[in-house]
Amino acid sequence: MGLYDNDVAVLIPVVEMNTALKRLNLETNYLSGDFFAKLFKAALTNQTLEEIKAVNQVSLQSASQRIEFFFSFIVKNLHIERAKRTK
Repeated sequence: MGLYDNDVAVLIPVVEMNTALKRLNLETNYLSGDFFAKLFKAALTNQTLEEIKAVNQVSLQSASQRIEFFFSFIVKNLHIERAKRTK
C-alpha cells in the first residue's frame, strides 16, 4: 500500500511556506512525475528543503524519467541560488 498524488497534494503548499522543513521522505509510493514537478517548484520558493527521498515510485517509465530530470533540476537551481547569496 502506498500514497497517490491526491493523498499528498497538501504537501505542495507546506513545502512552499514551511521554512523549518529540511527533509521529506516519500519513498515507495505511486507518485507521478507531475507531482514531483509541482513539489520541486514549491521547494524553490523558500529553498530550505535540503533532501527529498523518493525511490521506489510505482509509475510509468516516462514518469520515472521525469522524476530523475526534476531531481537534477532542483539540485542545480538550489546550488545556483545559494551561490548567488554567498556573493
